Amino acid sequence: MKSLNNADVHASLLKIAKITYPDREIPKFFIKMVNEERRTFHGYWTYPKKNKWGKMNNSTIKIFNLTRPTQYVICCAVHELAHHCDYMLRGDTDHSKEFYKVYGQLMETAIKLSIIDFPVVKEATDVRDIRQLLRYVKEVDNFTASENMDNKIMKIGLSFGEGSALKQKDFIYSTIEKCWTKEAHIDIIKEDFKKIKEFLSKTYSVEQLKNLIRVSDKLDVDFQVHKTIYIRIPETNGEKNMILKNDGVYKYNKVKNYWSKSMSVDDMNQEINRLRKIGIDEAFFY
Repeated sequence: MKSLNNADVHASLLKIAKITYPDREIPKFFIKMVNEERRTFHGYWTYPKKNKWGKMNNSTIKIFNLTRPTQYVICCAVHELAHHCDYMLRGDTDHSKEFYKVYGQLMETAIKLSIIDFPVVKEATDVRDIRQLLRYVKEVDNFTASENMDNKIMKIGLSFGEGSALKQKDFIYSTIEKCWTKEAHIDIIKEDFKKIKEFLSKTYSVEQLKNLIRVSDKLDVDFQVHKTIYIRIPETNGEKNMILKNDGVYKYNKVKNYWSKSMSVDDMNQEINRLRKIGIDEAFFY
């Protein structure tokens, strides 16, 4: 799983389901990774149902709280996939022993594909289903990765426009992480890293490149969720607009009359505090 993009997560889940149940046609489903925080749940799956024209709509998986540890987010997605496959197999789904058997089968595949690192997700303290999974499928503790072990993931922190040429090297742009990302064999990643670093060194310093390009193992990949800070100040308040202009951090949209900048959620609180110190308290984000 290279990114938190809907398409990439959907492809990974579909692959897990097809490998786990090779003789079944997996019913179509939608997935939406939602950059919102929820207190009472991390995700859900919807039953397929008829619309007002009598046609069956596909099931939908929604995943929230994307700022949680990466492995926890992926594990939640596999849990919701288990509801989809459980419904496929039994015509219904719940949190019974039968569901956890399906969840265990999918988890085994995800672990073998180096998508799930079970020792990590087992430490999640905010979900009950891992404890239930271990209760009903004890062998899950012994599943080990056996595929894609030599794959690496490279992430490059360029905007969509800045990195458009990366498409030719099979990078995809993650709209949630605001970076370009690619999964490939370690040899390919090494070659790409050398060429891309050499090219970007014409524009960025050595220190900037350290933060701009990240390479990690599949199981160690860390999704850095980004949001955009917006600052809307009336044109009549020239003093505050001048502060932001001189600050040089935010871009101004003349048409919509706001200043904006995308940054990781981890940096956001610190930035909000910084803005207040320079006299800007009109910031909001999503």
